[in-house]
Amino acid sequence: MSTTPFVVKHDGKKHNIEHFLRFHPGGTNTLSLLKNADVTDRLLATHHSAAAYELLKDYRVDEEDVHKHIREDGDLESLVDWNRPMFWQVGSLGPKYKEWVLAPVDRKLRLFGSDFVESLTITSWYMVPSIWIPVMFYLIFIGYQRLRSSLASTTDQTINSGMKNKLFYK
Repeated sequence: MSTTPFVVKHDGKKHNIEHFLRFHPGGTNTLSLLKNADVTDRLLATHHSAAAYELLKDYRVDEEDVHKHIREDGDLESLVDWNRPMFWQVGSLGPKYKEWVLAPVDRKLRLFGSDFVESLTITSWYMVPSIWIPVMFYLIFIGYQRLRSSLASTTDQTINSGMKNKLFYK
């Protein structure tokens, strides 16, 4: 945890956004002048999305201790138990599923209860293409072979039937 909190105020509540600074779409420099400032008007002026306000809730801190985070129970926050694996919970979200999935969160979540299965979900970006590109090329090759053999047999039948017609029906 960083020792220098980056606190901003929004609607009179403190938010320690030190961990969010490097992820901000506008870059760190966009926020550097806003340390210890009220950002309520600035957020409205730059037309931030509802998702930005939801994400800001995750960084709310205690008025006295800026390292103590306060979790608010909002609609999206209370839909799932963040301490349990997500895989079995998301099916019960119903019509709120899309809204929940598209809402940004900055916290670790676990997909599966099993440590082994969970370890399979964590991989480097290049592993997915390194596995699926060869599979894709193999399937394209097999499809091409089948199409070629199918076309060859159809062409042979057409030629043979044409020859029979000329030979026997003159």
